[in-house]
This record gives sequence, C-alpha cells and structure tokens, in this order.
Amino acid sequence: MHISIDKNSFSHFPYPPDYTNGRTNNGGFDLIREPDKIGEITEAKEFPELRILLERLNVPNGNFITFGCEAGQSPDAFYGYIDFAFRDINKAQTKDLYQQMFNSFESWIKVQNPDNSDVILQAVCLEMADLFYHEIYFGYKISLFYKAQNQATAGILLNIVFGYLLNEFSLD
Repeated sequence: MHISIDKNSFSHFPYPPDYTNGRTNNGGFDLIREPDKIGEITEAKEFPELRILLERLNVPNGNFITFGCEAGQSPDAFYGYIDFAFRDINKAQTKDLYQQMFNSFESWIKVQNPDNSDVILQAVCLEMADLFYHEIYFGYKISLFYKAQNQATAGILLNIVFGYLLNEFSLD
C-alpha cells in the first residue's frame, strides 16, 4: 500500500478547538492521558463504531495512540479519517515500520478476503506527516482516510483494517 507524504495537516498535538465555518472540532484530546475526554469527540458520539475503535487504539499499554478523526456523510458516501501512530517514540520515528505494517495488511487481506480485497484496499488512503506531541518531536503520524457507502459499511471497513493492526500485526 502506498503512503503519501502529507504537508497540509496539523503537526502539533494537542491542538485547539476549531469552530470556524460551522466546524465542530472540539480540539485534540490526548486519550492516553485523559481517556474520559472521548465523550467530547463529536464524531465518536455519532459513530459508535468509531468510539469503540478509539477506545481500543488508546488502551493503557497499547501499541498505538490516536490524534484526531473525522466522520461524516456526504451525498454519495460516508467518509472520514483517523490520525494515529505507534505509541513507542522509536517506532513512531521509523517510516519503514509503517510501510511494513500496511504492506503486511495488504498481503493479509488478499488471503483472508480475496473476493473483496480490491474494494477494501481502494476504500482507504494513507498519508504520513511529522508530528510534535506536547511540543516534543514524536515522529510520524498516519492519516488513514476511508470512504464507504454508508456509516455501517464504514464501521465494517474500519474494523477490518484496525482489527488487523490490533490483533494480527506484530511489532516484534
């Protein structure tokens, strides 16, 4: 899977709220330090599968950390993104590890779900950007963009991708 370089997204986390032009961004919440803030994430309130996924990605002693998300319905699709990284700073600074992880996912999905693997792989897009976490250079974050027919299908898609990352992919 190809990971593009993102030069336009935020580079410092946490970030302040943004309510300009009708936005509902309550800011970047550090769900590792303040897990109870998940209830303030607008998208997590309206997309229960996303909330569950954010909780799973930010568990104590987990391998990942999230930095932001979006989810919403457009006239033709349900779309969004999840920004995340390896929680270990040494791993977060290793570009090749991210590429290895998603290449491994691509191989896995082609074996596990050969009839739908092309559709699944086309429904996600990956971007990578540098990130400062609490003003210290952390490494890279991944923005996983997704697009599906509806919210239920988006939930299934995210469960497939992140289910692999959480349950199948090994960092060792």
